[in-house]
Amino acid sequence: MVENLHKREESLDSRLFFSLIIPVHNTESYIARCLESCINQTFRDIEIIIVDDCGNDNSMQIVQEYAKKDKRIKIIHNPKNLGLFHTRIAGENQAIGQYILHIDSDDFIRLDACSEIFNAIKKTYDQTGIYVDVCKFGTRIFPPPFRLKFSKGLKKKMENFLKKIFCKKQRPPRIKYFLQKDDLFLEIRNKWSWEMWGKAYRNDIVKKSDSLILEYLPNLPHLVLAEDALKFLILIVCSRNAIQINKRFYYYCMTCSVATRGIYGKEVSQKSLEKNVKDLDIVIKSFNVINNLSSSKGFFLYKKGLQKHLIGAKKFLLYRIASLKYKNGCRELSNYWTLFIGVLRYVRSFRFYLKFFVYVITFGRVK
Repeated sequence: MVENLHKREESLDSRLFFSLIIPVHNTESYIARCLESCINQTFRDIEIIIVDDCGNDNSMQIVQEYAKKDKRIKIIHNPKNLGLFHTRIAGENQAIGQYILHIDSDDFIRLDACSEIFNAIKKTYDQTGIYVDVCKFGTRIFPPPFRLKFSKGLKKKMENFLKKIFCKKQRPPRIKYFLQKDDLFLEIRNKWSWEMWGKAYRNDIVKKSDSLILEYLPNLPHLVLAEDALKFLILIVCSRNAIQINKRFYYYCMTCSVATRGIYGKEVSQKSLEKNVKDLDIVIKSFNVINNLSSSKGFFLYKKGLQKHLIGAKKFLLYRIASLKYKNGCRELSNYWTLFIGVLRYVRSFRFYLKFFVYVITFGRVK
């Protein structure tokens, strides 16, 4: 079936159909689960590209054991820790599949993900004569948020949930809509999130976006936050059409590091928050550098929305830094007050508004 599809359009050749790119950095507790979900795909015409981002745990030893058993696994080693943005590009440079999927090493995908995405792409071609540039599919949070509250028996519950995910048969996915517009941004605005995962991209579109990044942003440093927003914006500039299918194939995992040490986590350090603020500044400034990539109204509106979101995140991080400093003995109440008020317009949380109310009526003594 794959061979026939390759022959039907000159722009798609006899390469593998999917390249699954997995950056790896200190995820030894989760990488095996991720790899199992990839090597056991019911659709076999894939390659699995592991990019080693120079962690200090046993993740790569686990990867190497899997690579001995499955020749579809290719391993790339970064010369040093480059961060997620550059690590993904390193994998993209080596990808030979006609479509690229990005998977974080602590996440996983359904065993029928590639098969169903392939079927949706083929069905769209049969109906339109076009191989789409982007295919978006759904994402689930794993485990479901309410399960995180229960530690007793959680491991067994998660194992049972995994069995249901991998074994349960689903109805064939339905193509929710096909987009082919002069201004794709207007169509996906307020509909699509900007994460790199949860989508399949045509290889030539990805390579084109990488060349634009090299041309416009040749000196981007190590990035750990909001790198997806920048890359996705440039990818959509290069894209002409897209589809969305109504099935959830990607499982975004709420690991301990995500839940407790992310930008909203309780255990995040001041140093990490300051690094995040620096990354947000770089991404926001990068948006201004790529202004002339497109003159479309949708591009302007989408970029403006992303900038507003990232500015709000930056204000929230600055507030968190001020809060940590205050707890550590720095009594700069005026700065804390200013940041607190500044972040109110961006944070839509009853708990946060309640915190603000208590702060006001206690004249800053309780936060």
